[in-house]
Amino acid sequence: MNLRCVTGLRLNIRMAGGPGVRCTNIASGQRGLVTLHQARAAGVSRRGLQWRLKTGRWIKILPGVFAADESDDPWLQSLEAARLWTGDAIVMGVAAAGLWGLDGIAPGAVEIRTETRKRHPDIVVHHDMSFADEDLIRHRGFPVTAPTRTLIDISGVVGETVLAQALDSALRRGLTFIPLIRSRLDAIGTKGRRGTKTLQKLLADRELGSGLTESPLEVKVEGVLRRAGLDPPERQFTITGPDGTKVRLDFAWPEQKVGIEADGFRWHTDFERWQHDAHKHNLLQEMDWRIVRATHRSLRDSPEALPRQVGALLGQTTLSLQG
Repeated sequence: MNLRCVTGLRLNIRMAGGPGVRCTNIASGQRGLVTLHQARAAGVSRRGLQWRLKTGRWIKILPGVFAADESDDPWLQSLEAARLWTGDAIVMGVAAAGLWGLDGIAPGAVEIRTETRKRHPDIVVHHDMSFADEDLIRHRGFPVTAPTRTLIDISGVVGETVLAQALDSALRRGLTFIPLIRSRLDAIGTKGRRGTKTLQKLLADRELGSGLTESPLEVKVEGVLRRAGLDPPERQFTITGPDGTKVRLDFAWPEQKVGIEADGFRWHTDFERWQHDAHKHNLLQEMDWRIVRATHRSLRDSPEALPRQVGALLGQTTLSLQG
């Protein structure tokens, strides 16, 4: 091997193991991020860091935290940045609800607990929040509050409808259970804690009712009916037809034979479902049931129409939905 080949080989080895490559390897395990300390340890000089930031190769996300690569999910990258920035961040509150994928909570917020005194205008930071071991778990690579504690924490910062959606989705998926939520509420204490009365009310409704709502739309329907002052319906009520066929209504007042079907678009995207719904409609008509259909659009455009129609069928006067 001649001298030129040896020199070229050494150069390639040096480049393959250079600061940039080492930082890229680090970032690949941290959702595209690298810290200032890690960059220094990898051999990036102060001048090299300034060059990377000036040319846009790296982007400063938080003090001492840089994006060295793009991320498929910018929100998860933001959560990772908060973890690297503090060194001990626990994802909590609405951010934890988003991480668990609870209905009604859109991913996007960054909310953490840290024992450091760091603060940032784009992050909701809690310093005085304490958790028991059972309140914490790892999920999607992050230390995060367990679903039970997450529901308790968000009860004071989201509206009742959103809380009901989040609660029902957690219960449907088996992420938590009503006795467990009650147990943690008793242990944590409810005095001075916002939202716990609302959460307790929702738990009681689900214990006394005939089942959980099965979709976010049903949660909205339930809220509209309650605010209108109508008698509470039975949820997920099963009816047996003359031929033995069993059908289920989202909401029902059996004595008056009045029901509501919450029609989310996703339930009507195939022919078999359409046939099933047609048979169900005919069977209910045969048995003298009167059905009102509710959709996301109808609740958005005319929220007073549904309780007015149902109230007329039940012979009940509804309250105003204003305020």
